[in-house]
Amino acid sequence: MAIALKVEPGKPFVYYSGSALDKDVGDPRTRGEWDRYTLSAPVDFRVPTDRR
Repeated sequence: MAIALKVEPGKPFVYYSGSALDKDVGDPRTRGEWDRYTLSAPVDFRVPTDRR
């Protein structure tokens, strides 16, 4: 997948990305549902050691 955007210098650029296809997260479909999910989800930026 490729995405092309026009970004203007001096103006804020915000990129949102999310996925919950392989987890049981209640199938969020609205922005409010995603916001509730992401605010309650644990954040872990460690590199996984189990590479199945």
